[in-house]
Amino acid sequence: MTAPPRQCFQGKKVRWGREMKKLTLSELAKRTGVSKERIRQIEAGGMPSIDLLGRIANELGIDWRKFFDEPE
Repeated sequence: MTAPPRQCFQGKKVRWGREMKKLTLSELAKRTGVSKERIRQIEAGGMPSIDLLGRIANELGIDWRKFFDEPE
């Protein structure tokens, strides 16, 4: 039996959403209660906590599931 495909977090989608909303790293960081460096790490592919992912998604108006690859 094979395992189901694993979805991978895509930090570049956070950056895309932030840029579409015309937010700076600092603005998104302030709105989500984390440092600018943490947002930079997430956009580079660092996985945020579920709570933080939800806050980012809420601020960007994006369903949090959109930050992951689609299964093949």
